[in-house]
Amino acid sequence: MDPAGTPLREQSWHGLAHNVFGAMFFSLSTLSCFVFWKRFRALSSWQSLQWPALFTGVVMTVAVLLLKAATYPGASNPLTDVTGLLQRTALIPFMLWVSSIAWSLREQ
Repeated sequence: MDPAGTPLREQSWHGLAHNVFGAMFFSLSTLSCFVFWKRFRALSSWQSLQWPALFTGVVMTVAVLLLKAATYPGASNPLTDVTGLLQRTALIPFMLWVSSIAWSLREQ
């Protein structure tokens, strides 16, 4: 990853790839929580995982929106200092949620 604030014209190809795939990950992982939430509601054997899916989707949505606001260029952006915290606020619940699904599959 290139340093934060690197102008687009000066970013390396791997910095650009990191940004593109990162944006795809954060968008699609958030969306997947809501897709699974809807599916888990319909399947009686998976209904116990519907609320963790919804909770994770909401937490990730808020974290990703704040992360986007934190990266918005501005002279006095107070969120810039907590960018890493916002990333972890999205990533950790998602990884725990994926692990809980894997654990549920292991038990069946």
